[in-house]
Amino acid sequence: MATESTTAGGGGVHPDHRSVSSMCTYCTCARKYFWSRVLRLERGSTARDLALRMGAALHAAAPYTHEGQDVSQAYAAFDHEWLDGDDYGDPKRCRSVGNAVIAEMCRVHRGGCPYRPVTPGAVGLKTGDANKLNEVVFDVDLGLASGKPVNGVIDCIGSVEGGDLAVVEYKTSTQIWGSFGELFALSPQVYTYALAARTLGVNITTAFVEAILVAKTKTSVTPYPIEVLDHVLEAMLQWWRSYDERLAVHEAMDLNGSQPEVWSMNPCGCNPYPGYGVQGWECEFDPLCSAGKNWRNLLSMYTTKEPKGDGV
Repeated sequence: MATESTTAGGGGVHPDHRSVSSMCTYCTCARKYFWSRVLRLERGSTARDLALRMGAALHAAAPYTHEGQDVSQAYAAFDHEWLDGDDYGDPKRCRSVGNAVIAEMCRVHRGGCPYRPVTPGAVGLKTGDANKLNEVVFDVDLGLASGKPVNGVIDCIGSVEGGDLAVVEYKTSTQIWGSFGELFALSPQVYTYALAARTLGVNITTAFVEAILVAKTKTSVTPYPIEVLDHVLEAMLQWWRSYDERLAVHEAMDLNGSQPEVWSMNPCGCNPYPGYGVQGWECEFDPLCSAGKNWRNLLSMYTTKEPKGDGV
C-alpha cells in the first residue's frame, strides 16, 4: 500500500494513500510526518508493542462477546493475537487481564448494549481480516487534491434503536474517566469513518467509542455515544482537503523523501507544554530534529516499520 519513490542515499517512501493517523501526525508536525511516515522510523518500546498487541487481541475478541456468539471464540481470538505476550511479565497486559476484560465485554454486550453489530456485507461494506469478525475496510475517494484515497478500518457497524446505523470504535486504555467520551466529540477518526461509510452508501447517524479499561485489578467497558452532525462532517471534509493539499506540497518539494529540512518543524508538538501548558510525553524524534544535518548519525537509535495501510 505504498509507492517506493526513492533511490539509494537514505531516501524514504511517500505513501500512495492517506489515513487518519498519518494526517493527524502531519497536522501535529510536518517534520514528524517525514520521520514516521516517509522514512517509517520508530523507537523500540516493549511497553508500546505490548499495548498495541493487547489492543489488537481485545479488538479481535470483542465481536464474539455479543449476543448470539460463542464466547469461547472470543478467548481463542484473543490468544491468536496475544501469542507469547505473557513472557514479558507486564501485570497490566497479560492473558489473565485479557480474560477478565472479555468477561466484562460479555456482561456489557449481552446486557443492554446500545447497539447491535451488523454484518458488513449486509449493508454493502467490505469485511476485513477473517479473524476479526465485524471489521470493515475502506478505501474511498474524498476528492483530495493529491488524488490519493483515504483508507482505514472500522471496528464495527452497529444498528441502534429505530434502525439507524452507527460506527463503533474500540479504545483500550489504562485510564478511563467520566468524561472520556467527550474527547471524541470532534474526533477526526470517528468522523472520517462516518464520511467513508456515507461515501460507500451507508448513512451513519451516530457513533460509539467503546472505552475498554486494561488494568491489573479493575475492568470496565463503556460505550460512549457520539452524535454525528452534518455540519461537523462537512468541516471534517474541508479539513481533509485543506491539509492534504499542504501535504502534497511537501511531497512535491521532497520527491526523493530524503530532505527533512523541507518538512517544516512545529516546536509546539515536541511535548505538551508549549501546546497545552501541561507536562507529559516527548516526541520520539527529538534527537533527530536536534541533530540538524547530522541526523543520519542517529538512525541506529530507530527501527524501520514495514509500509502498510491503517485507520488510526
